[in-house]
Amino acid sequence: QQIAERYEKDGFVVPLDVLSDQEALALRTELETIEAEVADDPELAKLVNSYPDRLIPSFDAIIRHPKIIEAVNAVLGPDLMVWSGALFIKPANSNKIVSWHQDLTYWGMGEIDALTTAWLALSPATRESGCMDFVQASHKNPILPHEDSFDDHNLLSRGQEIKVDVSPEDRVAVELEPGEISLHHGLTIHGSGPNVSN
Repeated sequence: QQIAERYEKDGFVVPLDVLSDQEALALRTELETIEAEVADDPELAKLVNSYPDRLIPSFDAIIRHPKIIEAVNAVLGPDLMVWSGALFIKPANSNKIVSWHQDLTYWGMGEIDALTTAWLALSPATRESGCMDFVQASHKNPILPHEDSFDDHNLLSRGQEIKVDVSPEDRVAVELEPGEISLHHGLTIHGSGPNVSN
């Protein structure tokens, strides 16, 4: 009930514990091993980032983790289907960002309250490392106008960005420890800055 109420009020819920420190480290270590194996094949590396749950058994398992299902049940109910998984990776001292956007702009799904996004941290997501920022209660807006910037530094495929200025005081930094998740509504405005950490 608490999760549902916070989600309805703010458009997001954070943090929610899913994995232990050891479980998160094991998942990250496996991913880093796979990254090293595909480093010489950019196309395969891109596929791993775009579809980890379809290519890596442990990531396939994580999308059905009981604690994630329980949290998503709280906001969507029990009849669930995973649409996709993806990795957003910002190496140390990276200028990669995610511009301010609303997910539902691009998903082509009509039921705006019938989906949510769950993000799982495999490393500390801090302000310094470029954690997500949310705009509180922005899920109560309709889909806002967006434009494609095609910025090379943007982790979104076309540099999708809302055509609205977000003031610094409206940003809520969503810091996560490894093994924690956030949930956010498809209309919640969100983005993230660069990783300026080591």
